Amino acid sequence: MKTLSFHKESNGNWHVILPEYPGTKSDLLMIGGADTALDLISNGGIYVSLEVSEQEFNESELITFVRDGKEEVGEGSFYILEEFKGEKINMQVFLCDVLKFVFGRFPEKLYFAVS
Repeated sequence: MKTLSFHKESNGNWHVILPEYPGTKSDLLMIGGADTALDLISNGGIYVSLEVSEQEFNESELITFVRDGKEEVGEGSFYILEEFKGEKINMQVFLCDVLKFVFGRFPEKLYFAVS
């Protein structure tokens, strides 16, 4: 299990806080529905920390791989968040190569919970 923290800046942009990432800050920008998902998960806040795992754990939510995003967007993959806290939302989320950096690949299933 890994812990990932996110911060929403005053301009409305979400970034993952990952000092060990070798790229630029703009690489850490959450876009393509990831920002909207973070608004939902954080309950409108500006900071959220998530426990993230490829294995299901107590009270975790599920986000599932849909397709590779190289053809449409570039490096990254599309996932679907079908429900959150028991409510159907069917939200498409694009997750960039930062996820690949953290897990070594794009997992088929990713479980998360607010920590």
